[in-house]
Amino acid sequence: MNVAEQRFQLAVNLFNQGQLEAARQECQAALRLAPKQPDILHLLGLIAYRGGNLGEAEKLLTRASKVMPGHADCLFNLGVVLRDRGKLRDALRQFNRVVALRPDSIDALINLSLTQRDLGDLAAAEENSRKVVELAPRSSAGFNNLGVIYSLMNRFADAERAWRKAIDLKPDHFNAIRNLAQLFHRWDARAAKAGDYYRRAIDLAPGDLTVAIDYFDYLTEMGLLDEAEAMLERMRADFDAEPDLTLAEVRLLEARGRDADALVVLDDLSSRFASNDGVEHSLAKLLERTGRFDDAITHYRALAERNPADGLAYMALSDLVRFDVDDPLFAKMRRAAKRPDTDPLDVERLMFAMGRVQDRSGRFDDAFSSFAAGNRMRRARLDYDADLNERFIGRMCDVFDRERMAALTLTSPPGESPIFIVGMPRSGTTLAEQVLASHSKISAGGELTHMPANVRRQADRVGSEVPEFVADLSAEDIRELGQSYLAAVSPLAGAGGILTDKLPQNFLNVGIIRMIWPGARIIHTRRHPLATCFSIFSQLFQASHNYAYDLVELGRYYRDYRTLMAHWHSVCDEPIYDLDYETFVQNPEVETRRLLDYCGLEFEDACLAFHNTDRSVRTASRIQVRQPLYTSSLEHWRRYENHLRPLMEVIGDA
Repeated sequence: MNVAEQRFQLAVNLFNQGQLEAARQECQAALRLAPKQPDILHLLGLIAYRGGNLGEAEKLLTRASKVMPGHADCLFNLGVVLRDRGKLRDALRQFNRVVALRPDSIDALINLSLTQRDLGDLAAAEENSRKVVELAPRSSAGFNNLGVIYSLMNRFADAERAWRKAIDLKPDHFNAIRNLAQLFHRWDARAAKAGDYYRRAIDLAPGDLTVAIDYFDYLTEMGLLDEAEAMLERMRADFDAEPDLTLAEVRLLEARGRDADALVVLDDLSSRFASNDGVEHSLAKLLERTGRFDDAITHYRALAERNPADGLAYMALSDLVRFDVDDPLFAKMRRAAKRPDTDPLDVERLMFAMGRVQDRSGRFDDAFSSFAAGNRMRRARLDYDADLNERFIGRMCDVFDRERMAALTLTSPPGESPIFIVGMPRSGTTLAEQVLASHSKISAGGELTHMPANVRRQADRVGSEVPEFVADLSAEDIRELGQSYLAAVSPLAGAGGILTDKLPQNFLNVGIIRMIWPGARIIHTRRHPLATCFSIFSQLFQASHNYAYDLVELGRYYRDYRTLMAHWHSVCDEPIYDLDYETFVQNPEVETRRLLDYCGLEFEDACLAFHNTDRSVRTASRIQVRQPLYTSSLEHWRRYENHLRPLMEVIGDA
C-alpha cells in the first residue's frame, strides 16, 4: 500500500468516526499524491455533503463520476446531493443510471421513486415503489412510500392498505401512523378514527410540532373544543413555536364563535410577524368574514404584491374588488397563472379568480373556460366515486324507513334543538340564516360540524358504518348524541337562546336529527337546479365537496340529494319547511313572515333589513348577505346554458 492509499484509508476511518475536518485534510493530502484517484474525490464529496456544503459536494462527486461512470455508489450519492439541491431532473438521471447498473438496489429504487413522485410522474413512481416491496416484502419504509404515492394518486383505499402493512411490519413506524391519521382526518366517513392514530403518533414523537398541530386541528374540526384547548396548553408547554401556536389559538377562538377576540389576537400577532404570509392571510380572512372589507382588501393587496402568484389573495380580491379584464390586476393574475414555477394549487385558485373577473366583464365563454380549467385541475387531485355516493343514498333510504324512525324517535328529547338549515351549497342557506339571525331571539351558529362529527363518533363506537350503525343504537344512545351536540354548541347561543345550524350537508342527517328532536325545525333551501349547480361549479371550495368539480358528477350528486330530501319528506311526521330561493327574493316580506311563523317567532322589521346585521359569515356568500336582495342574478346561469348540456342531461327533471 503506497502513501496515498495509506492516507486515503486513514481518511476513511476518520470519516466513519465523524471527524470530518481531519478526514478532509487527509483526503486533500492523498489527492495531492494521486490527483486523478476517483475514490478520493468521492470521499471528499461525501465529507462536503455530511458537512452541509452541497455545492462543493456536487462538484466533487460530478468529477468522480466522470472518471468512474460505472461506479454505482458514486452515482447514487451524486443523485442524493442533486435531489437535496432541488435539481430533480439531474438526480433522476443519476438514479436511473444506478438502477441500470444494480436493478435490485432498494435504496436506488426508493430514491428513484421519490424523485419521480416529486416530478409528478406518479405512474413511474408507483411502478418502482412496487418493485421495492416485491424485492423487500418486509420493508416498512417501502410500504410507507408506496402509500404516499397512492395517496397522491387519490387511491386512498390502496394507500390505507400500504400504510397498514408498514405498521404491521413495524408497529412504531411514525410516518405510516401519522399518514393514516391524516388520511382518516380528511376522509370524512371515518374521521373519528383519526384521533387514535394521532395520539399514537404523538406518543412516538412528542417533539414533533407538525403532528401536534394536526391533532389540535382535528379536535377543533370535530367540535371537541375543550380537548383542543387542553392540547393547545400542552403545545405551549412543550414548544416555543410562534406564530404557529398563536394561529392555533385564533382557530380555536373562531371555533368558539369569539371572532372579536380572535381579531385582537391576530392584530397583535400581525404587528410582530408582519412578513409572515400565514398570519396576514388569517387576519385578512377574518376581517373579510366580519365585514371589514376595506381592511381585508388592504391586506390582500399587500400579500399579492409580496407574492405575485398568491392564488388565495387573488381569489379574495376578485370577490372584494370590482375590476374587469382591462385592469392591471387581471393582467397580473394571468401572468402568474402562466408562470411555470407557480404552485399548481395557486394556478387552480387563479383560474377561478380569473373566471369571476371575466364573468363580471361579460366574457362568459372565457369565464367558463377558466372555471372549467380550475375544476379539471382540482378534480385530478380528488377521490370521488359517484356510483358509491348513489349507493350510499340508497342505503340511507333503506335504513331510515318509517318503521325505524317511529321506533327510535325520542319521546322526551334532550333540550331545545337549534333551527337546522339544510340543502345544497349555494342554494340560499346563508341568506336564510342571515334573515333569521336578524331576529332578536336568534343567534347564528354558521356551518357547525358537530352533528356529522357526533354521528361519525357514534358509528365508530358501535363498530359499524354510517348509516347502518343506527340499527345498533338504543334510545339512550340517541339521547347521548343530542346531549353531546348541545353541550358543544350551546356556548354559541346568544341572549335569545335559539341557535341556527346551517351546515348544508346536514341534509344527510335529517333522520338522526328528527330521531333526537321529533319537532326540530328544519329549513330546506331550494334554488333552480342549474342556478345551484353552476354556482357550485364556479366556486372553489376550501375542503370536501369532491363531487363539485365535474359537471356530470355534480349533476349526479344533485340528483342523489333530491332523492334523499324527497325521502325525508315522506318518512318524517313533522313538516320540513321548503324555502324557495327565487320566491323569497321576489317576495321577501311575505316569505320572511312565513319562515318566522314556521319557527314559532313573531315578525320583526329587522329581518327584512338583514344586510345590516353585524355578524361573522364564513361561507362563500359572505359578501352577498351584506347587501340588499336583488333579482338580477336569478337567471345568471342562462349565460352559460350552452356549456351546461352535460349537467342538464344528468339532472333531467330533478
